Amino acid sequence: MMRRVVVGLCGVLVLAGCAQSVPPGPVRTAAASPYACAGVPLEGLETLARMPLKVAPAHSSDDWANSQWGRSGLLCDLEGSGGYASVYFSPDASVNSQDFFALNPGVHRIESDQPGVGGWLESDGGLVARWWCGPELRRATIVRVYPTGEPPFDGDGLARYMISLMPWACGDTPVPPATDGLPTSDER
Repeated sequence: MMRRVVVGLCGVLVLAGCAQSVPPGPVRTAAASPYACAGVPLEGLETLARMPLKVAPAHSSDDWANSQWGRSGLLCDLEGSGGYASVYFSPDASVNSQDFFALNPGVHRIESDQPGVGGWLESDGGLVARWWCGPELRRATIVRVYPTGEPPFDGDGLARYMISLMPWACGDTPVPPATDGLPTSDER
């Protein structure tokens, strides 16, 4: 009897070791590898989404010269089991910050030392954050996260994630490259 319990327990431990886990929170304000796409830290997005995520290559442009919407930028879409996340960097914002705050009275402002303005809100079962860089407010970053589970979602964590992107999204820091060898949604 004791031998079956030990064998059963070992089998459970082996299976648990194979499962991909979500990084424990809180989301950091300093980005770190691995990067799902250039400049897109994976760990914070997985924490916010409450699930492991994989890059969706068919819907991503990892070259900072995406012309999908007729303007340059980077689009990184990630998929998970029951949710997804998306990060978009744009050098020419299509929605200005005044419109964003006026049209969304529930926006929570993101506080940062970085010049610019931004905020986050819960929207359509997920979280959306936007940040406009510098005094001209032309360059923008948009992060959308649709987590598994029920609200409340971690809006403050999304604000910290947004702050982690600012050194290259708004500043002069070189964009960290995508980490090689990460699984994609094409590899099921």
